[in-house]
Amino acid sequence: MSLLASTHFTPVVGLDTHFTTLPPFNPFQPFIGMVLDPMDYIPFIGTNVYINGAKRAVSDTSGVLITMFHIPEGFPIFHTI
Repeated sequence: MSLLASTHFTPVVGLDTHFTTLPPFNPFQPFIGMVLDPMDYIPFIGTNVYINGAKRAVSDTSGVLITMFHIPEGFPIFHTI
């Protein structure tokens, strides 16, 4: 049995909470992303620890939104980016 490990490019799925002032007033927006920290790829500053060929991630490694913007719910005209 092996221990769990987090690496770059691990998929992340969740819900973001944003308060909007325009209809449809839905505070929940889906988040589809991956774990990635660009600073880890800078020589002498980033990490040199690899797990199964991918850079390791720590508890403060950021998630990057794959879709580049939140998925709109309802009418896109009321969606805030």
